[in-house]
Amino acid sequence: MLSDEINEIVKDASKLQLEFFKSGEAYRKSDGSLVTEADVESEKLIKERLSKLLPDSKFIAEESGSDDNLLDAEFVWAIDPIDGTSSFVSGLPVWGISVALMKDRKPYIASVYFPVINEFYWVDDTGTPFFNGEKLGALPLEIDKNHDYFVTVMSNTHRRYEIDFRGKARCLGSTAYHICIVARGAAYAALTGFSRLWDMAGGLTLLERVGGGLFGPNGKKIELSEFLGGGRPKGPYLATTKARLETGEFRVTLKQQTD
Repeated sequence: MLSDEINEIVKDASKLQLEFFKSGEAYRKSDGSLVTEADVESEKLIKERLSKLLPDSKFIAEESGSDDNLLDAEFVWAIDPIDGTSSFVSGLPVWGISVALMKDRKPYIASVYFPVINEFYWVDDTGTPFFNGEKLGALPLEIDKNHDYFVTVMSNTHRRYEIDFRGKARCLGSTAYHICIVARGAAYAALTGFSRLWDMAGGLTLLERVGGGLFGPNGKKIELSEFLGGGRPKGPYLATTKARLETGEFRVTLKQQTD
């Protein structure tokens, strides 16, 4: 299966990253975000090997940017070599590699791996979603009452948003992880702010296969293809199921911004 080969590439990239973990230096990019040698070198490795699997495919990746005319390509890879670079730099465990393959502008295959905590999420060639080798089923309306009822949020949520939710709010440091744990039934929803395609594509490919998706502030479903033309739909974004969104249990509003 193509997904097996992608998973192997992701595992190999993680070995390279672990060599830098807790020892590499970071610097700021022009947008203010952090980047390390591990980000750059592992992205090169991933792109080089993926391009051999599908020679005519195109890429959109965090460190090297986007190819032209993504909307016209049959296959597009969305790559975040380290989602959670801030956590990586700080020596925290929740960071990982997110690789998603879109076919004809739709989610197709995904491989998302968090090596320190050893959690592997993927969607294979048949569209079956997995977590650490176990198939994932459709998400219910309610989550398991034996677990804490929580949503995941971004680190700047307290400055930008008002949240109405009866459970807890947690920031774990990785957009991809936040979405993946919604897909496996641990979190009720994920507030992803104004994330990029490479942050979300892997997790959302998984989430869509269990009945969820990405929604805008008006409740309208957002398709991943909307990010391929160079723009971004209006955020913030909510990753959950439509049924959960329609209960009104989780509401997010933008705070009034002052200069």
